[in-house]
Amino acid sequence: MSIVISPIKIPANSSVIHHQVGTHIAILSASTEAGVSFTVNEQVKNALYSSISFKAGAYEKVEFHNENSSDVDLVVVFSNGEFFNSKISGVGKFVTIKGGNISNGNITVTDSATQIVASDSERTEITIQNNGSHDVYIGASGVTTANGTKIAANGGSITLATSAAIYSIVEGASNTTDVRFIALNE
Repeated sequence: MSIVISPIKIPANSSVIHHQVGTHIAILSASTEAGVSFTVNEQVKNALYSSISFKAGAYEKVEFHNENSSDVDLVVVFSNGEFFNSKISGVGKFVTIKGGNISNGNITVTDSATQIVASDSERTEITIQNNGSHDVYIGASGVTTANGTKIAANGGSITLATSAAIYSIVEGASNTTDVRFIALNE
């Protein structure tokens, strides 16, 4: 069973495509529920509720739509199996991890290597999202824009199965950007 917990930011009056393989989806929280929908396997789900979970069939991407005049923040669980058979369950804004926990936070990344999270032997997965207007690059403590893995501005994200420390650097001299993370620990 594979579970990915992903924070997703949908800019006002636009759509975001999230590439993720799975069969089940759950929306754990949403900053608003009105005017938001998503498309999976060519089916549009016109209402988004923070407690929704459903079997979607095999998918490789989900498109989230925001018809609001302000940004919407979601926390979404993607899985390749039923949630009640895994370590996670969630309703609304409450999440329970059996035998584990979730941590989250935000960091202002600068034009020098900035630590997002320290090494943590109990962390099994982490999703990092770039909420800022500048691209960022992630990697080890010596990360640069030339050797890091790019996370696109305005909601780009990556999920990693690692317990290692993760650093980031923003593209462009004197720029800063907001980076958020959500981690699953044993």
